[in-house]
Amino acid sequence: SSDAGLAGGFYQKVKETKVNKYISLGVFVLILIVMGVFNFSTIDFKNLKEIDLISIVTRFMINIPFIWIATVANINLNKYTKLEQEYSHKESLAKSFERYKTEIDKLDKIDSEKSNSLMISLMELNLEAFKVNPANSIDKIKNDVSLLDIVQKKKE
Repeated sequence: SSDAGLAGGFYQKVKETKVNKYISLGVFVLILIVMGVFNFSTIDFKNLKEIDLISIVTRFMINIPFIWIATVANINLNKYTKLEQEYSHKESLAKSFERYKTEIDKLDKIDSEKSNSLMISLMELNLEAFKVNPANSIDKIKNDVSLLDIVQKKKE
């Protein structure tokens, strides 16, 4: 396979993650709009003093699925953004490798031993970078801070 094929593969992954990122963003925004429209259209602003605990709990129960969907969409948005950055970085590494290789080939005419040494170093560096799966770094992405996290930090 060619180096351009490698860069092309990373480019394809960048495109896929961008699409997924924008879908997650769309779902997040859509859910926020639906929640806003629902809540503002059902609240009687003239009688705010007469709202009782049952109506608050009922409204909260109706909003829980929307909040859950928005939270999942936000987490996915963060993950796809990170994946996009990782794949973009690997794409640029693959393109850089091709350019460096061309320059090393030019050097080969002048100093073959130095050229071989540089090519081996370049290949080792790129192999190290390429062998790391960007999907593995998703677990390291910090989700939004939850109330439980804040309480645990205060206890410490």
